Amino acid sequence: MTQKENHLDSTQALVSELFDSNEAIKAKFQEHVSTEILLFGEALVPAFKRFPSFAEACAHNVQTSLVGAFVHGVLDDLVVSVKLLLMGKLGPSGNAYRQALEGICMSAMCAHADTLLIGEKEQTYWQLVADDSKSATGDLAARQFLKNWERLGLNLPGAEQLKEALAAHHEHSHAGRLALANRMDLGPDGRIHFGGHFDPAKLEGYGLEMKQRINGARWAVELIDGLLPHVKKLSATTPAAAQAKPA
Repeated sequence: MTQKENHLDSTQALVSELFDSNEAIKAKFQEHVSTEILLFGEALVPAFKRFPSFAEACAHNVQTSLVGAFVHGVLDDLVVSVKLLLMGKLGPSGNAYRQALEGICMSAMCAHADTLLIGEKEQTYWQLVADDSKSATGDLAARQFLKNWERLGLNLPGAEQLKEALAAHHEHSHAGRLALANRMDLGPDGRIHFGGHFDPAKLEGYGLEMKQRINGARWAVELIDGLLPHVKKLSATTPAAAQAKPA
């Protein structure tokens, strides 16, 4: 709804809005970006097919479990990002996509067997994450990942595209002029909306947003394939987690 149509001045109305499924908005996205939606599904399905065996391989110890957990998060964030986009919520969709990219970075750094240059010091990244260190948080992950790219030794066919996306990942996911535009119609009326909306004038932008998510889906597949050898090597060379003793 627009500012003029704002009926959220009662608790009942606001709660009803919170449970609104946005079906009318979704139908418009389905009509106009159905090709991109299908491409996203086709790109991400291979990752979900690979994930069960990958997660099993990651169940060796704390380090490998962190790798599996972050990859799980990448898949989840990609799905959530597109769901939000198809509800017309571009800002939150960008936040979820940014988090997916951060998860790619953090999973790769957790899978590294040696130290990495973190905060100008040689440090073990997965241990920093396990210790909840402020040096190993999502907002720092992209820069740290790019700084240690050569060390990580990842075999990712889409590496250059990924690095470009990481370098600019913050642009679509923070408050600013773009965030304001995401809530407005681009037409002459310039209506400002509460909640999600569909704006025909943004069709090209919606297509570009979906292209980003499709790329993210492809990187997720490459990530699983690229990290699996590292996880297997860690399983062969590091101690397994201690088994809980029966009561």
